[in-house]
Amino acid sequence: MPSVQWGVDLEEVGTYAELETRARTADSAPTTFSVCAAALRKHHHVVLQGRPGRIVDLSHSRAGYSYKMHMVTVDIFTGLKMEHIMNVQHFIDAPVLTRSEYTLVNINALILNLLTDEGEPKDDVDVDKALCGRLAADLALGKDLRVKTVRAMGEEQVVSYKEAAAE
Repeated sequence: MPSVQWGVDLEEVGTYAELETRARTADSAPTTFSVCAAALRKHHHVVLQGRPGRIVDLSHSRAGYSYKMHMVTVDIFTGLKMEHIMNVQHFIDAPVLTRSEYTLVNINALILNLLTDEGEPKDDVDVDKALCGRLAADLALGKDLRVKTVRAMGEEQVVSYKEAAAE
């Protein structure tokens, strides 16, 4: 990959992966980090209108003397589409995503009772109705289930689940 792209020196501003790693290892545990728009690619995550989203479409065009970027994102929690046009030399916030896995203990009216690997209870995770129905059905069959969650900017939601491996 060339180090200068659309008039931006990517070695100087840093790649998305480098900046994300730096944000994860920071002492203050930030919820976002700034990234140059020229370093963004499809499937990267950005913050638009205060919501974390995944880039699903990205295109570039030249407008006069500068390059513009048109991006379409999908909110990772609600699924809403958002569009944004910006100069490729500008910076945009990207969320720090954390993926976790928990053991499902019980379900009470869209509230999941989960256990961490250390045995601590966790009851503050959101789940959509369709996934909750499938979880309840599998739990009623007596299956031991593990749920996978994504956390970004103070929100956490169940994204998938699987049957726990037999020991």
